[in-house]
Amino acid sequence: MKPIEIKYIDDVTLLKNRSCLLKDLANGKDRILFFLNIDNFSEINCIYGEEIGNIVLLSIAFNLKDTFSINNIYRIGNDEFVVLFDYTKDNFERLILRIKNFTEELIVKGIKTDKLEEQIFISLTSSVSYGERDLLTKAQIAFKVARKNNSYFEIYKIRFEELRNKAINLNLQINKYKEAIRLGKIIAYYQPIIRNSDKKIVKYEALARLSYNEEIISPIHFIELAKRTKLYNKITLDMIKAVFEDFSDREEKVSINISTEDIFNKDIANKIIKELESYENSHNIILEITESGSIKDYDLLNTFIKQVFNKGSSISLDDFGTEYSNLSHISNIDTQYLKIDGHFIKDCHINNKNYEIVKSIVDFCKKLNIETIAEFVETEEIYQLVKKIGVDYSQGHYFGEAQPLNKIKRRT
Repeated sequence: MKPIEIKYIDDVTLLKNRSCLLKDLANGKDRILFFLNIDNFSEINCIYGEEIGNIVLLSIAFNLKDTFSINNIYRIGNDEFVVLFDYTKDNFERLILRIKNFTEELIVKGIKTDKLEEQIFISLTSSVSYGERDLLTKAQIAFKVARKNNSYFEIYKIRFEELRNKAINLNLQINKYKEAIRLGKIIAYYQPIIRNSDKKIVKYEALARLSYNEEIISPIHFIELAKRTKLYNKITLDMIKAVFEDFSDREEKVSINISTEDIFNKDIANKIIKELESYENSHNIILEITESGSIKDYDLLNTFIKQVFNKGSSISLDDFGTEYSNLSHISNIDTQYLKIDGHFIKDCHINNKNYEIVKSIVDFCKKLNIETIAEFVETEEIYQLVKKIGVDYSQGHYFGEAQPLNKIKRRT
């Protein structure tokens, strides 16, 4: 790198500030905006002190003036500078090359004070935007891309504009989803669960879907959103009401997902119990506890479970084998069913370790009179294997995808 000897200007505070920049940008002319940031400037201040830090700032400000022979230089942050140029097609490429060279080659050296004689090497990250509108915002977006890519320079191009537009559109869609959840547009789809001994459908799992603009939206697009916006509990209650209405005149058992978040929310837990109390077919309901978080209060959980049992309903543990699941859950929770996580099921026919894990879980559950369910059963081969291991029930696309109630045949 080519060293640039330090030179001084009188005072870096004499440079134009952010307010001046925004005012100068407001005239709507075609401009080129050069954004420059000193890498790790806080470390320079910390190691050498603010006096040396100020000398670094002064040297960069002077060299910007000296290199580009222009007065439109702005200090818009502690370690951020902007240079503004008039835009013409003729000077664009030439100017970009000069800016890149400046960013790559600048070294502040030969700093001398009464306390220090030192050569300090600094690095810079810069970006460029051009046009009439939002130049500072665009340059800052390009700067973030440069930092992310560990490069020293980036030009704001159309692709960034497209990315921002996509982000805006995604945000609008998220807001519409949130509104749809608030308006109660959650509906239930049902996936069959078969008994392995005779391959008959004996129950269903209710799975949440969002009805939005005549489109059915998968939960992968809205469940995490609902958790972040405190709408998850509403989905749970809406699903319970939808399932109770759908199965009010049917005899099949149906499981409904609830989370520990629902159970440990006293108000939501009480509402769930009240719904079970008022439902005539509560004996056909299985509450399937999903483990999106670790279970910390077994006493509170088991108090809730006892209330569920008193209403004639059952409990199942979902996704057993995931990071939050362990054998202590089985010993600490009174459950009738345990669903083995699909990660272990889908390749247990080719992965001996997963096969042994599934077999150990099943053997342990049989000793405790807990019935097991295998999810992600996608082929006849996997079905035959889990049946051989002793799993009681199977669920997966091999037996049917989740469907709305009007496509489910009644049991005869």
